[in-house]
Amino acid sequence: MEPKNYNRFVTKFIINPKFQFKMVLLFLLISVMNNVIFYTAVHLFFNQAQSGAASMGIPEAKPFYDFIMNQKNEMNFNLIIVLVLSTLLMFFIGITLSHKIAGPLYRLNLHFRNMANDSTLKKIHFRKGDFFNEIAVEESFNKFVDDYNKKG
Repeated sequence: MEPKNYNRFVTKFIINPKFQFKMVLLFLLISVMNNVIFYTAVHLFFNQAQSGAASMGIPEAKPFYDFIMNQKNEMNFNLIIVLVLSTLLMFFIGITLSHKIAGPLYRLNLHFRNMANDSTLKKIHFRKGDFFNEIAVEESFNKFVDDYNKKG
């Protein structure tokens, strides 16, 4: 039963795999780059703290250095958690946004093919929250269909 639900999810959200996977990959790349930049900044901060302590003459055997290393290790652990969570978040945002783009384009393509097959001009409707809704709203394609049908 689980594979059936999974297949439904995939067919429902993955409409144009090539486009959607590229978009998700872009989101994941942005997430990883952002986390690497943040990690580098934190790493440099702790290195500068150690260098500053050494330049002030604090001997390396002092508890200060242990404290700095413990804080650095704790920050690294937290950054790994943030990296995983933000990457998962960006994955789901990428899937959702790509679905809101690919869905209407798929629907539009299917609508035009159906109109070509039965030679009738019909209105189109997209889901609430989809991108490109302005194509189907009153002042665009559906208005054109109404005006064309009134003239014809």
